[in-house]
Amino acid sequence: MARTVNPEQQKKTRNALFQVAARAFLRDGYAATGMKALAAEAGCTTGKLYSNYSGKEELLTELLDALFCGNREAAERFAAKKKDPFYGVTAFLMMLYKGAKSYANLREIYLEGLSESAGRQQTVLLLSEMLGEECAEEELLRIRIAVRTIPAFLEEMAEKDETPLEDAPSAGNEGQSETVSDKDTEAERFYIGMLARILGKDAAQADVYADRISADSASLRERAYDVLVKLLQGPKKRNVKKM
Repeated sequence: MARTVNPEQQKKTRNALFQVAARAFLRDGYAATGMKALAAEAGCTTGKLYSNYSGKEELLTELLDALFCGNREAAERFAAKKKDPFYGVTAFLMMLYKGAKSYANLREIYLEGLSESAGRQQTVLLLSEMLGEECAEEELLRIRIAVRTIPAFLEEMAEKDETPLEDAPSAGNEGQSETVSDKDTEAERFYIGMLARILGKDAAQADVYADRISADSASLRERAYDVLVKLLQGPKKRNVKKM
């Protein structure tokens, strides 16, 4: 007789496995973390891990969704204050940039995820929803081009950044200050200005959004930081083998 699967129990098991994988990817890096290591950390067999997730790619897609959900909520709060949905889109894009700039493992996750079709589709859908309107094919094409452009910024960031990157945040180091050089500010303005132009703004409008984002730079970085902390803390560790 086939074993009856309890949907609620399966959901709890998947969530526990995801929390283990999310912390491991953020702590140790995506490429450096294998399914065997994840199973060992979760306290289960690799078979049990594969029975819940097809592989690292599925876990990565779910991690991107969690990161993007947290960043979107924060970005939409900024948009509500400005009464401008497009500002929410630029805030979301800057939080992605800020996180990637500060944390090497997060940069790897974003670069890996946005280089894959599933990750790009997630991001296109999210940005179109944030604009709050039925997107015509031209607007969707602009969003797709913008999303495909982001990995180039992340790759260039990795090549040019010669300073040591911070470790992934933990519960004990919230509220740290941010030091931003003129070079960093220029790079951030170029990033937002370029994406705003791709998304249909003219040069003057793109400059306005770059100015507004620069004014909120520290707050945007803090919000990106908060999302990371929540994922790294997660619920108390549970032995999946017993679930």
